[in-house]
Amino acid sequence: MKLISHEEALQEALKDPKFNIEYKKICYQVDIVIAIYNVREGQKLTQKQFAKKYKISLKKLKKIEDGDFENITLGFLENLFKKLGLYMSIKIKNFNEDLED
Repeated sequence: MKLISHEEALQEALKDPKFNIEYKKICYQVDIVIAIYNVREGQKLTQKQFAKKYKISLKKLKKIEDGDFENITLGFLENLFKKLGLYMSIKIKNFNEDLED
């Protein structure tokens, strides 16, 4: 059995269109989580303090930081990012036609 690196395994898995689509979706969500988490940690705020400061529910913040985006709307994220001094750049792509990016 030949051992391969994580990167090689990922590149092989990304050849599967269904995996590729799900992987990209997760990467977008991770970018959002990291952005929010970095602001919160940069301000040295607990989740509770952050939620109060930016007037969002603690439950919703916890869900986002846990990567649970069910019932999290684009409008909610846009408003939150605006409060944080960030902006979202949205790129519309057809996953089925553009699996290389």
